[in-house]
Amino acid sequence: MPSRSGSSNPNLRFFASIIGASVAYATLRYNVFAGVPWAELPVYVLNKGVALGGASLIAISYLANRFTPAEAAGRATRRQLARQAGLTGFALSVAHVLASFTVLNSAHYPLQFTRGELNGVGWVCLVSGAMAAALFSIPAAYSIQTLVRALGSENWKRAQRAGYLGLALTAAHVLAIGVQNWPAVSTWPGAMPPISLLSFLACLTPIAVKLGARYLTEFDRVRVSDAAADAGTEPAGMPS
Repeated sequence: MPSRSGSSNPNLRFFASIIGASVAYATLRYNVFAGVPWAELPVYVLNKGVALGGASLIAISYLANRFTPAEAAGRATRRQLARQAGLTGFALSVAHVLASFTVLNSAHYPLQFTRGELNGVGWVCLVSGAMAAALFSIPAAYSIQTLVRALGSENWKRAQRAGYLGLALTAAHVLAIGVQNWPAVSTWPGAMPPISLLSFLACLTPIAVKLGARYLTEFDRVRVSDAAADAGTEPAGMPS
């Protein structure tokens, strides 16, 4: 059997490619096309890439859990991908929150400040981002196998719901940051969509997939129930 480290290498390379692509995108959009000074790269621009990478990996974590193969080996591999992607995304999110405090000023975020003080939009950005990171810590903690075994699978499911709420708050966070610039396509540097928009879509994708799956399940249940009623029988599994 391959070693544990060897089996995780493909995942780590995949995560590195996501993070690298996110940072490269931020650098190209802001430093190259928008003309942001290169002195801003180590914190301000890099932090944007880290934020996009973190949101993407957390989204991938939830999507990997959703689309789990039927085969036992496939399930184990996919769950390992989901766990590692979620933990890596959470770590990046925490790094993003901490780095953001060093550049949280009117020079970097003029729309979130009024006369040098955080305005309503700024507070929405700040609070929603901090709450999202706190919520992501719950499923991250439940990635510890001993904790899952001790507290049970039902509590694990509740922890995953907290992560979905964290995704929704992250979507609200980036919406407040950049929605004013999203419609102005002609002003996008290098015709590259804002990172806030990409992060917004990344966060909404797992939520949309979950809601879609729930709708289809309910639709199938109603359809089977209606068909059974038309046939004069009860659906399988219902008491006689």
